[in-house]
Amino acid sequence: MNIEHAGVALQINVDGPADGPPILFLHGIGSCAQTYDFLVDELPAHRLHRVDFRGHGASGRTPGQYALGDYVQDAVGVLEQSIGGRAVVVGHSLGGLTATLLAQRRPDLVTAVFLEDPPLFFGDPATYAATSFPVVFSLIKAAIDSWQESGTSAADIAAAVGTTPSMSGQGALGDEITPDGLAAFGAAFATVDTGVYDTTGESLRELDPQAPIPVPGIVLHGERALSGALFEEHAALIASINPHIEVIGMSGVGHLIHDSRSHRVRYSEQLHRFLDRYAPA
Repeated sequence: MNIEHAGVALQINVDGPADGPPILFLHGIGSCAQTYDFLVDELPAHRLHRVDFRGHGASGRTPGQYALGDYVQDAVGVLEQSIGGRAVVVGHSLGGLTATLLAQRRPDLVTAVFLEDPPLFFGDPATYAATSFPVVFSLIKAAIDSWQESGTSAADIAAAVGTTPSMSGQGALGDEITPDGLAAFGAAFATVDTGVYDTTGESLRELDPQAPIPVPGIVLHGERALSGALFEEHAALIASINPHIEVIGMSGVGHLIHDSRSHRVRYSEQLHRFLDRYAPA
């Protein structure tokens, strides 16, 4: 389905029974709603709302820089127009940042949050510069521009992504990421506006990572040594500020937890436990 919110057309994939407990899924930067396809069969009793953020997938584009607050507006649009009220919110990376700022600004719309390796402290230039993400994003942006200019198919993009070195430095992405995860990357990179990669920097300072998150939830984070985006010391700080948030370190995995061949089952186990607590079917 499509909605119009804040002047932007948003594509939303809706699955599950109309009376099922609603879940809003928010993908990471450069990704799209397809990244959560695997959960449609896993959660048959829930009502899944998977949005393509502006600039991503089949949603509209906006002129100028994409800002974190804009993605919050996208989430608000889904909650108000598609879901019709409060819901639990699940977000990865940029989606986790968006879910956090959404909960801080509109707690009336958020029951609980499930955040997967959210880069909550990337608004600090020194923290961001100390990661591999600036280089990775620059390379990804250049590759996507080339693929889109040459009309490369989503399938061929997925195959190329699978041969690239992983962010963890341990082999190729195809060795770490599930086949459906690679397919989602291919579909996303075939259509994304590469201007979204400018979201990093000033825009992320809209979020104060040390401000309390006013709803309960779970935060999963990977290992910094494997390119996890929420450093262990920052995860401990989030836990101390938000005693109602359960913070769980996932050893042996980096940033892409739900797409990991080795950790998807653990991700799903934690998600089911979260939903049993905050959105029981």
